[in-house]
Amino acid sequence: MSVDASGAARWFSRVVWLGIVANLALAVPTLLMPARMLAFSRLPITEPILWTQFAALLLILLSAFYVPAALDPRRNWLVACLSVLSLVPAVEAAEADHAETRRVVELHLPAFEAVPLALLHHL
Repeated sequence: MSVDASGAARWFSRVVWLGIVANLALAVPTLLMPARMLAFSRLPITEPILWTQFAALLLILLSAFYVPAALDPRRNWLVACLSVLSLVPAVEAAEADHAETRRVVELHLPAFEAVPLALLHHL
C-alpha cells in the first residue's frame, strides 16, 4: 500500500496556508489595536503595551517563514519539517502556562503525524 505523495503534499500545503491565515488573523489586529485584542481575549493589559505589539510582529514574521513550505513542501522539505517541529515549544509553553489552553493545544498535536511522513518521503 503506497501513500499518494502528491495528495499528502497538497493537503500539507493547504493546512500550512490555513495556519498562516489564522496567525495573520490574530496578529494583524493585535499589532494595530493591542489593548482591544487583549481585552477581547480576557488577558491583562501589558505594561508597556509595546510588548504585545512586538509579539504580534513576531507572529507575522514566523508566518512569513511558513510560506516556502506552503508553496512547495516537496522542494522545501526541510522548511516543511521545521514548520511542524516549531510547534513543539509553543505547545509546551501553552501547557505549562495555562491549563485552559490544553483543549486548544490538543487540536494541534495531530499535525506532528506529518513529520515522519515528510521524513520518509525526503530522506
